[in-house]
Amino acid sequence: MAKEAKPYDRPARLPMGDASPERIFRAVGIALTTWERLEWRQAVLFAQILGTRSEAAARAYGVVIPAATKRDMIVKAAEYVFANQKDVAASITRICNLTVSYSQLRNDIAHGVATSKTINDRDFGYYLMPSDRNSKRYELPFTFDDSKGEEGLLDIYAYAYTGAQIEDIAVNFELHGRSIAEMVANIIELRSRPGYQDLA
Repeated sequence: MAKEAKPYDRPARLPMGDASPERIFRAVGIALTTWERLEWRQAVLFAQILGTRSEAAARAYGVVIPAATKRDMIVKAAEYVFANQKDVAASITRICNLTVSYSQLRNDIAHGVATSKTINDRDFGYYLMPSDRNSKRYELPFTFDDSKGEEGLLDIYAYAYTGAQIEDIAVNFELHGRSIAEMVANIIELRSRPGYQDLA
């Protein structure tokens, strides 16, 4: 039974890329801008967990680069602050784990190259793909499925996205960012209740 695809999984390579790189260029800009909005919302979540409106918490959050480390910062703060509201801490953990899962796609997009692929005179069009210097994103030695012909040569790359696929990824970044903003709103509402207390 095939594994159900998750919105943060790398999309399968389409048989044909784009006719020109223009849509990829535009989609990369949209996706990375949308990711930065997601990151800002997560910085606001961190500040909200700490119970501060100060820009200091968001700025401290911004110093950290790896997505997994940012997740750990937020989760540990949430576990402490919401020690008596474990469902809240668990929701924050789920959100932060999703951010880490999406970050692989963000890294693919940020470090990919819009490349036209022609193999044995067969034009496959443009994809966003890893650079050939990125040894973590393509296989050595070059092994591929002979039954696929030239198309099999493209399978050595970890990903190959069209502009439309990158646009879809950007939509998922935005939806996830909204779920982070919703978590912030939930915390604000929780703290507005009479008699409510946490450890912030």
